Amino acid sequence: MIDVHYIVQHTFIVAFQSLIKYISELGIPGAILIFLPGWNIIFALGRHLGQHPVIGKTLPVIAINRRLASDDILISSTLQAV
Repeated sequence: MIDVHYIVQHTFIVAFQSLIKYISELGIPGAILIFLPGWNIIFALGRHLGQHPVIGKTLPVIAINRRLASDDILISSTLQAV
């Protein structure tokens, strides 16, 4: 059986990865803010970007959720709690 949810989530993550890589290659200083519908997709995208060979080494990835205390906000490509 095909897992449609997985396919949609993976496609979504790959699309954002490509967009972020393109924006970073423009060389314009700034930040990219992405609003996502839930913690699962936030964490999946953050983990995926952190493991990307270019994005993970050159751009900080900060995954936050309104329900997280500031001590639990995840930062950087390793997604370690700060």
